[in-house]
Amino acid sequence: MKFKKKPITIDAITFDELVEHGLKYGGNTVEGVPWSFQYNGHAVTHETDDCYIISTLEGDMKMTRGDMLLIGITGEIYPCKLDIFEASYDPCDDAEECLPPHPMRPIHDHVVNGLNEAIDVLAVDEPGPGGANHEYALRLNRDREKSLHDTTIIRFQNGPIQESGFNGLSNEALLAVLIDRMRGFQHQREGDNPERVPGFNFASRGKYACKENACALTHLEEAMMWLQKRTRDRMARGVEGTHKV
Repeated sequence: MKFKKKPITIDAITFDELVEHGLKYGGNTVEGVPWSFQYNGHAVTHETDDCYIISTLEGDMKMTRGDMLLIGITGEIYPCKLDIFEASYDPCDDAEECLPPHPMRPIHDHVVNGLNEAIDVLAVDEPGPGGANHEYALRLNRDREKSLHDTTIIRFQNGPIQESGFNGLSNEALLAVLIDRMRGFQHQREGDNPERVPGFNFASRGKYACKENACALTHLEEAMMWLQKRTRDRMARGVEGTHKV
């Protein structure tokens, strides 16, 4: 029988990027070389300065300088020779092209009017160990009949920072954007200051200030407070940046 590879989108890093990750997050170096660390939850062990042993789902594999490290759709990692990588994969710069071929879970909580009806919100990946997705697509359908749309991909942190490094956004980062936007509707700006971007004058009402905006802003700020409290509590327990509860 003949087989063809299913169309998928993956992430990949170079040997030097793996070394950089080990230096930043490994904590175990010998003469400035990362000796043993984890990448995406998988063990990486130094063999020589030009070779690392990668723990994969299929056993230990060697990654040498010039190879690529592939990160699969479920977080698994595999080393790959550069010529095979270049023959198998093309760069994926367009957000729409990077979406997976499998069905994505639609989200409808935002739908209330014409604009929101034109925006598709999709959970792209499979839920992680904690039950939450890490990747979402927001697709603005400018013309459904002509299939004209703009797509934005939002990726959240996937995996413990101590093991996977910084690889995505946080809930708090997106909340900060919404809070700033709602404050812009609810409050006037402070006077112009040539040395900094004007902030908000919380004592004055904005042009579009209303009860609904005020309630939404209050709950957004409250959500931020609770999420930050969770992080501080985890820091106090010494488990922040890990999978531990």
